[in-house]
Amino acid sequence: MAKTIPVVVLLGGWRRKYVTNRLSNAGINFVLHEMVSQHDLEVMYNACDLYMVCSRYEGGPQAVLEASKMRVPIISSRVGISELVLHENCVYDLEEKSKIAYPSKLEVDYNENNVKNFFLSKVKEEYKRMLFEVL
Repeated sequence: MAKTIPVVVLLGGWRRKYVTNRLSNAGINFVLHEMVSQHDLEVMYNACDLYMVCSRYEGGPQAVLEASKMRVPIISSRVGISELVLHENCVYDLEEKSKIAYPSKLEVDYNENNVKNFFLSKVKEEYKRMLFEVL
């Protein structure tokens, strides 16, 4: 007999109506906290057993950097900077029908370490170079 694991989705931010409607229709429990403080955001990340980025289209997403820096196990669709930051085993194609694996400690370590490549102190010279090329 398969073991059932209770799931509660923790949402932050605003404009989450589509997601909350889909969760409600699927009978999945969720908690939504809109526009939280930095401290509360850190508490929310620390409450996660797994952070999932399921977007089909996304600019960042900032959560890839935040969750990785906080050492929260994360899996993501192939959006934004996910492939630049996350271990290859943590990035999935939405169309794939394969089983998704929970990130290992090695992958969490990789993600956290890779976030350092995106610190402003590391990328500011690249930004300056890019801006001067445009000028």
